[in-house]
Amino acid sequence: MEVVQIFDKHVEIKKIPGANKLFIKKDGFTHFQHDESAIRFTYITDNGEKKSQEIPLMFIQEDKRQELVEQLQSVVHTSANYAEQTMEEVAQS
Repeated sequence: MEVVQIFDKHVEIKKIPGANKLFIKKDGFTHFQHDESAIRFTYITDNGEKKSQEIPLMFIQEDKRQELVEQLQSVVHTSANYAEQTMEEVAQS
């Protein structure tokens, strides 16, 4: 089972079998970070809520982890919300 699937306009996440899939629009991402244990990101829902999600890397096949991290970084960094959030952070400094 693939935990994360990246499509043209959205990302699907399903952490465990039997769980509902989480659909996140690509332009909804606002923040991304990762370390050796997990991928973490923040996104805006269709309702305008800001939510966070964490995907433990143990859920991702070891040989696919780096590729997934790079793909998600690309998605987040091209998100309109990420650009807007970054501009707000710069303005506050």
